[in-house]
Amino acid sequence: MARRIVYFGIRLLATPFILLFSPLFYLVARTGVGVGICRKLGFHPTLIHYYQTVPRYEDIPESYYSTRQDFPGFSINPEAVNATLASLSHYAGECVWPENKTAFPGFDARTHRATSSFWMRKVE
Repeated sequence: MARRIVYFGIRLLATPFILLFSPLFYLVARTGVGVGICRKLGFHPTLIHYYQTVPRYEDIPESYYSTRQDFPGFSINPEAVNATLASLSHYAGECVWPENKTAFPGFDARTHRATSSFWMRKVE
């Protein structure tokens, strides 16, 4: 009950600010200017477009966010994950990362991984 009162108070106080700043966030989403600041604050303004699957949050009941949801067809078996990782650890020696900085600026482990496939001659 107290949570509902708090949420109601937040909605009541936030609504004028949302109405005032929503045109600004439309411009942020449309132009990309200021998206970095928004992402640092934990959100990303996105325009609703028919190619993107953005849900209509106003149609989702409030109980969806407050109750634990089951995800049918999705399960993680920790024993199987550990067994798979243990079987893959046999190949850990094949991955050799450069220990020191290379002569090429910006060349790090990610770049090494992405480009090393072009230099490979044979995979056993």
